[in-house]
Amino acid sequence: MIKERSFWIVAHHWNAAAIAMDRGFISLGYPPYERLQTLFHPGDHILFYIIRATERRKAQVKKKNNEKTDPLAAIRAFSFPGAITSKDPYQVDMGLSSTRWRRDVVYDPQYKCVRPIPARCFRPFEFGFFPNLMTFEKRLLGETCQGVMEIQKEDFEGLLAAMAKRERDLQLRKGLSLLENQEREYVDGSAAELGCATAQSDGHGTMIEGGAQQGEHEDMDRLANITRPRD
Repeated sequence: MIKERSFWIVAHHWNAAAIAMDRGFISLGYPPYERLQTLFHPGDHILFYIIRATERRKAQVKKKNNEKTDPLAAIRAFSFPGAITSKDPYQVDMGLSSTRWRRDVVYDPQYKCVRPIPARCFRPFEFGFFPNLMTFEKRLLGETCQGVMEIQKEDFEGLLAAMAKRERDLQLRKGLSLLENQEREYVDGSAAELGCATAQSDGHGTMIEGGAQQGEHEDMDRLANITRPRD
């Protein structure tokens, strides 16, 4: 009997999640082999929940190096969807007598450049697993789930749709901001030209007729020719 696909949220730090996405694998904490073997199956889908930038042990090293950024600053965002491909976990030699258990994952290329969506963007009970942010994190990181939570397919697809929509909105906002800057530059430049035109006179203190009008027409022509971003 073919097992139906499952959908999982996996808690991770940003650095570890980015490396896993880039190299196409997933690894879990203690006990790594048993959890990778029993929880996941080929075809299952995963989505990282990014807790913070890095883990506490590495954060202490960064703090000693007087780095300005806070490595423990909370991120609390969803990112990097993918699908399990390998049948069984495999061991990787990390050097210095250290090994890690992993399973191969194909991460969705459409979402590799999509910015993580903060959990605060969602209303309470917007998803079945999300009564509110505090309760969700307490359950995900507690003893029962230990950083891995199974969710419904509808909730998983809803998260991906929200990520894609937010990215489109951010790109649109960026395009509108660029357009506003272009318009402001054209208006400022045209105003300067109008000032130069009106400063000219016929020698008796009378402004040359048509100088300001010509500048106004040029100003309107330039604004009309600004290319607006397509929807």
